[in-house]
Amino acid sequence: MRMMLMIVGGLVAVMVVAGAALYLWGATLPESHTVTVSETVPAAPEQVYDRIRKAGEHTKWRSGLKSVQVVDAERWVEDNDGGKMPLRVLEAAAPSKLVVKIDTEELPFEGVWTYLLRPDTGGTRVEITEQGRVKSAVFRAMGRLFFPPDQTAKTYLADLKRSFGGR
Repeated sequence: MRMMLMIVGGLVAVMVVAGAALYLWGATLPESHTVTVSETVPAAPEQVYDRIRKAGEHTKWRSGLKSVQVVDAERWVEDNDGGKMPLRVLEAAAPSKLVVKIDTEELPFEGVWTYLLRPDTGGTRVEITEQGRVKSAVFRAMGRLFFPPDQTAKTYLADLKRSFGGR
């Protein structure tokens, strides 16, 4: 019994030290980040803009998206693997620009995505710039370990391209 208590106590101590180290490391990482990814999507800018703009239809082509609840023309709530995320349009200039923001202060992160579309050989060049902020030091550390900052934009862009038959 005594040996079991020593083992459990040792495991708890290791977990506390690991958690503290994770927090301290995360506290040294910057809260904000900006990443830009781009890809040519095999469709006209109007078609691509229309697909991006119709949030209620995103479940048809976006991976990891469970559902979308449309609130109104400018706001919707996405339910994905990370939970529910309210979003709203900040700027819409069809067919060349769309700016979308996380519409709550309650999440441990914030983000603004700017989608720029321009005609390109073979379709539309789509550039996504993510300006994110991760408030929690622990989330920053976990993100650095397991979730590169450009992953969300890259996945979105790959899904968008695939939805038009691209690879």
